[in-house]
Amino acid sequence: MKPITNNVIEAAKKNKARILFPGNIYAFGKVSEKITEDSIPVPTTKKGSIRWELNNMLHTATRQGFCKVIVLRLPDFFGENVTNGLIKPIFGNAARKKRIEWLINADIPHQFVYTKDAARLFFILSEEASLPDYFLINYGGVIVPSIREWNKTISRISGSPDKVKVISKTILGILSWFVPVVRELRENFYQFENTIILDDARVKKLIPVFQETAMEESIAKTIDWFKSNAG
Repeated sequence: MKPITNNVIEAAKKNKARILFPGNIYAFGKVSEKITEDSIPVPTTKKGSIRWELNNMLHTATRQGFCKVIVLRLPDFFGENVTNGLIKPIFGNAARKKRIEWLINADIPHQFVYTKDAARLFFILSEEASLPDYFLINYGGVIVPSIREWNKTISRISGSPDKVKVISKTILGILSWFVPVVRELRENFYQFENTIILDDARVKKLIPVFQETAMEESIAKTIDWFKSNAG
């Protein structure tokens, strides 16, 4: 990621472009308080350290006058063409009318953002002429009461079972010995044992007219995409 980010900075420098960087919560580790733009990252994982280093690279590039940067810090995201190991077992399974899968704890609130909402917000921010060269802001999307509750809507729209298969921490620990992706995920198990919330009051004050896509619509579009792109 560091060489890629260096290349992006160099391209932005040559073309006098603005970099739109989707941030996340990894650099904060296990926190109980809401994460604001003023919260100080204290990475406790390899992923968190890398993400914070990339953020600092971009910040340094703006101070050196190489480019402008908007960092939109986001929670977990879902939407069309999102096929990561967290989202595909939800919407890919629902599209095939199978029960969805989740990690460790399906009974606590979790924050999600629909990718098209994040894209719209990035565009609106990029049109704001008054932003400083380096601008970081949170966007929290929506908080679902729990994965089980969220699945009630997913199930109703897709016709899939209103049941959630929870992959336990013990099973994940065993799988991590054999599956590289799970082994990489192991240091981030805390994200599924606890509710971690981005406070996005600042962006709502800055752009009060912004509205998220209705949950039913975003779920339906995501499921339709998975139905058309099975495999």
